[in-house]
Amino acid sequence: MMKCLVVVQMSKTYVLNWIDALAKTYDQNKDSIGKTKDGILIPVSHIAVNIPLQINLDADGNFKGADVIEDRDDRRTIIPATEKSAVRTTGITPMPLDDTLAYIAKDCYPNLIKNDKDAERYPKYIKLLKSFTDYVNENCSDTVKKQVNAIYKYISNNNLLSDLLLKAHLFGNELTSVSEIPNKWKGKNKPEIYEAIGSSGDLSKTYVRFNVRGLGLDITNSFEDKALYKAWEDYYMSIIKDHTGIDYTDWSNPNVVLASTFPKGILRSKPKAKLISANDKTTFTYRGRAIEPEDIATIGYLKLQKATHALSWLLNKQGLFVGGRYYLAWGLGSKQASNLLADNSLTQQLVQEYSAWLNQEEKKEPYTDKELATAYRKSLMSGKNNFHGLRLEDNVFIMEIDTATQARADITSYQSMELGQYLSKIDKWYKKISLPRLNRQTGELVDTNYTLRTIADMVNGTKANDDLKKNTISKMMDTILGSQRVSESILMSLYNKSIRPLGFNKNDIGAKYHGWKPTLRVASKLFKTKYAGTYSWGRITKMLNDNINDRSYLYGRLLAVADVLEGDTIRKKQIDRPTNAQRYMSAFAQRPADTWKTIYMNAQPYFLKSKGYRSGQILIDHIFDKLNLNDENIKHLNAPLDGKFLIGYSQQKAAWFKEIAEKKQAKEKQSEKVEEGED
Repeated sequence: MMKCLVVVQMSKTYVLNWIDALAKTYDQNKDSIGKTKDGILIPVSHIAVNIPLQINLDADGNFKGADVIEDRDDRRTIIPATEKSAVRTTGITPMPLDDTLAYIAKDCYPNLIKNDKDAERYPKYIKLLKSFTDYVNENCSDTVKKQVNAIYKYISNNNLLSDLLLKAHLFGNELTSVSEIPNKWKGKNKPEIYEAIGSSGDLSKTYVRFNVRGLGLDITNSFEDKALYKAWEDYYMSIIKDHTGIDYTDWSNPNVVLASTFPKGILRSKPKAKLISANDKTTFTYRGRAIEPEDIATIGYLKLQKATHALSWLLNKQGLFVGGRYYLAWGLGSKQASNLLADNSLTQQLVQEYSAWLNQEEKKEPYTDKELATAYRKSLMSGKNNFHGLRLEDNVFIMEIDTATQARADITSYQSMELGQYLSKIDKWYKKISLPRLNRQTGELVDTNYTLRTIADMVNGTKANDDLKKNTISKMMDTILGSQRVSESILMSLYNKSIRPLGFNKNDIGAKYHGWKPTLRVASKLFKTKYAGTYSWGRITKMLNDNINDRSYLYGRLLAVADVLEGDTIRKKQIDRPTNAQRYMSAFAQRPADTWKTIYMNAQPYFLKSKGYRSGQILIDHIFDKLNLNDENIKHLNAPLDGKFLIGYSQQKAAWFKEIAEKKQAKEKQSEKVEEGED
């Protein structure tokens, strides 16, 4: 069955592959089975389908009407299924209770469907229902017996299509005979049932659910009875119990009931997609290595059911979907290791958010570390650090699933680590790329982070296809949780765009997010990961480091001074054009010494009119002194610059405006003191 499974060694003393982790998550959240909040955690041996038609019966199996379900949320229904019926496409494999009209209406053939092969649907359905009914009568509670027997009695003795036409009047007054009912409605005055199934749907393929009333249940709908779920699970396990073997995800038990196929329906956007399959006997999916797919790998039925249902639930509950790829983070939440350690930076809000799960046993609420998933999305997707030193002795699982085709889904990445290690990675990342700038409106230093989606837009262009963007997002996520050194391909793409400010349209509606300034900031931040650490020329820190004598860094500082001096003057004169520093930035990055002469001479008239001219000229002279223009260095003075050029440029501008703001604040304080003295 499928491809070999990768087992990930945890830093603790146990091993969890992704199937194990998901199955354990399912077991820890059994109280959530059947609940619709945040998606449905489906019971074992069941699937969830959208059902637009409900048949109402009494406990004696009498027809009590039919309802067209208009609310799309109410249509999502859990129904029992076999392994084959859960993944059926063209074959004839019935569900045991709720199914399509082609299976449960014995007058569907030949009235609604004409193919002779379709005549087998109802007999196979009623045979399976009869077998299940016999099991229920011997092994189950009275309420389950009444429900299953009511459905069996009605389906055995009545024609459903006829009742829908003559008793429920679902087809209006135009039709008088079952033979007149069309699979698809053409023309005006479309009956409600056809509106519900949509113009592309066939009536014969419409799912129908039964609701047996008068059972004394404390729930409105009998098809939501958990006892019925359990009855089908027990029955189905009894008929597949002899298909046993080794579960390749757990070698401890060599005699496990095995799955014969991998479930689909994990992804709502592509319901036919499977994660594992080996149904191709004609090509070399497994031929050449094995005679049968089971010779490659086998998985226990129960574990696989739990894992796939848990994955589908988690994706709906706390997953993120970007360009055909799903991103998911969740935790197992071990109760015995629930230490919450906080430092001075941990806010009261975070304490409140994480304290909820500490008491979850009393509340019986599902625990999948949804708070962690929210923080994960914000940190990796929204560029926000919401952890602030949080440390929990727990485990976090991170998965990416790609949906390249309608029938295939692939786990492109899976990681498992201790939560403390995960949070440490996130915290380290944000410290490493920290590059504050001055908010000139508030006078405060801010450290803006950008979403990975925005970074992907910057790297590939906003009009690039989704495949390029999602691959960039995945690369960045792997970087953050791995080496934390951004790939050269991403860095150089951002570098080449950052040194070409005239290539951006400042009036573009997305300039605030993808324009030159944000792109430059992102490039500078990410280049810090390449040059992190201490070198002979100095250490790149959060703010400007005057001890760095690296040529690229110093040239970046020079260009920043020229930019702010000229920019100050042209803003005062309300001149709408880029500065010479911006105009020649690309050439400066390639030939800094030659280009500096052009920039300096062209901008000199504007320098002289700037309030900061004197300070700026002193700083320019200071930076030139640090370039140390001796006989050795002067040979390389005009060589192309590297990424430290952008960091030096960004930090020098931030330092310049910070110094101006501090001087302004000092003057204001001095004025206040003088006024107080006069009073």
